Amino acid sequence: MEIKHQANDGGRAAAMPQEKLDCVVRALAIATDKPYSVAHGIAASYGRKDCHRTDRFKTIEMVEDIIGPREFYNKTVNQFIKEHNSGVYFCHMSGHVFVVKNGVIHDTSLIGKHCRIGWYAKV
Repeated sequence: MEIKHQANDGGRAAAMPQEKLDCVVRALAIATDKPYSVAHGIAASYGRKDCHRTDRFKTIEMVEDIIGPREFYNKTVNQFIKEHNSGVYFCHMSGHVFVVKNGVIHDTSLIGKHCRIGWYAKV
């Protein structure tokens, strides 16, 4: 099965092109359909500093507060998409988060189909 990918920066290029290390901000913007600047402000309220990674515990707290409870998974991206081909999901794998919308990965770069998802939250 070929994984479908939609290049999507969550609006970063237009709003804050200088940002980097911002996968949590991008995923929050994409998953919730909020403007990047709003998602950036939300992440900042959970302690994220500009151009720095978001602390993993703060990411979990933010996701559970804004999106909902996490489900632990431990299967590949390919398996996840087969099992969750409709709906919107905020997904976490080691060191990165991204969004799956109706079976399509929304992120700035490709994600390998054999990478393992550790947890996800259904939007």
